[in-house]
Amino acid sequence: MDTLSESLRPELERLKAQTSVITTKAEALEDAKNTRIAELEAQVESLMSGQRALGQCVHNMVAAEQAAWIEWKHGRGAEAAMTWIHNGLMGPGHIPDETAPYGKEAQAWYDANCADPLPVCHCGRPSNTAWMGHGFCSQEHYKQFRAQGVSND
Repeated sequence: MDTLSESLRPELERLKAQTSVITTKAEALEDAKNTRIAELEAQVESLMSGQRALGQCVHNMVAAEQAAWIEWKHGRGAEAAMTWIHNGLMGPGHIPDETAPYGKEAQAWYDANCADPLPVCHCGRPSNTAWMGHGFCSQEHYKQFRAQGVSND
């Protein structure tokens, strides 16, 4: 039996060394996994925090618009109601530049600056109406376009 034990000793040492290497690699993989999970959890928390802040911002803007409407209908009138709007824009520096394109045209300003604008009208102005992938800045341009019988090509 001694001879058999002695002959197996090198194989046993080799297997112990391999086990040690595998254990070390498994521990390193576990550490890397845990580090990545912590990074992803931090990213999720950051995104959720940003989402909460954005939601609060939108909520506060809607509440200010509602307050302006209440002021107009049941308070001191339109001029006083505009104070709500002015304060909401002035604080973060969002009063429109009157010299900017459409800086004195409310509908065109909105059409050009909304988050997801429609295709520009064939005349080059921002659109507030769309049909078949084309944009129109007025009912007149829409009707003219329809009257031409233009396809969506």
